[in-house]
Amino acid sequence: MAGLGTPLLVLVFGAGAIATWVAGIALSRTTDALDVRLGLGDELGGLLLLALAGSLPEVAITVSAAAQGNLPLAAGNLIGGIAVQTMVLLVCDLAAGPERPLTFLVGRLTPCSRGCSSCSSSRASRWVRS
Repeated sequence: MAGLGTPLLVLVFGAGAIATWVAGIALSRTTDALDVRLGLGDELGGLLLLALAGSLPEVAITVSAAAQGNLPLAAGNLIGGIAVQTMVLLVCDLAAGPERPLTFLVGRLTPCSRGCSSCSSSRASRWVRS
C-alpha cells in the first residue's frame, strides 16, 4: 500500500470506512434476528455476537500493526477505539436529554454492570502485568 498515491489511498480508506458502516448496520440487524431465534435476549446477543463481530476490525488492525512492529499504531488504535465509543455514548446521552440518559432509557442495569465489569477487568489486567 505504501507505493500507492495519496488520492488512491484516501479513496481506499473511504471505501473501507463506508463498507464498515454498512456492515455494522447489517451486523446489528442480523444480531437482532439471531437474538430472537436463539432466545439469547438483547443483552446477551449484543454482548456475545455483536461485540465479538464488531471488534474484529479493531483486532485485525491491532494484530497486523503489532506484527509489523508498528506498536504506536497498535496502541493508538486501541485507545482511539475506546475514545470514539465513549464519544458516541456521550452524544447519545446528550440527544436523550439530561433527565433521561441512555442507560436510563434502556430500563435495565445490564449496561451499567457490563461497564463496571469492563473497567474492573481492564484494571485487573494492568495489575497482573505489573
